[in-house]
Amino acid sequence: GDEAEKIYKALKESQHEVFSMSLAKEMIDFFDMDIDFNGNEQVITGDFSEGKLLILDKGMNPSKVLGLFQKANYKSIDLEHEEDDETDGSEIFLYVKGKGQNIKEAHFIIDEAEKTIVFSVFGNIHINKK
Repeated sequence: GDEAEKIYKALKESQHEVFSMSLAKEMIDFFDMDIDFNGNEQVITGDFSEGKLLILDKGMNPSKVLGLFQKANYKSIDLEHEEDDETDGSEIFLYVKGKGQNIKEAHFIIDEAEKTIVFSVFGNIHINKK
């Protein structure tokens, strides 16, 4: 999406060390999995068109990254973590764009001690209750 491209461009042009990688390939029926999403069984199906990975050094404040997605009107999805999860102090945030159960973009922002990771998936993704 155009908003995601603007966010990625702003992050790459920052004065911080950035590692970037992307894959663009149409893959029909790429998604076909069951997940437990906040205590609800969900089925994710659909097509993959592009994936992007951006790793930012810790000089980039994660709240700035989150703010860029909020400003672009992405919907925040709360991800619950189990008390005994071994997350090593990292936090994961999810922002999506789409209508209803049809998602066109999913952006995972992972805040770790030494870096912030932005992992984005683009496609035609459907989420249904199991």
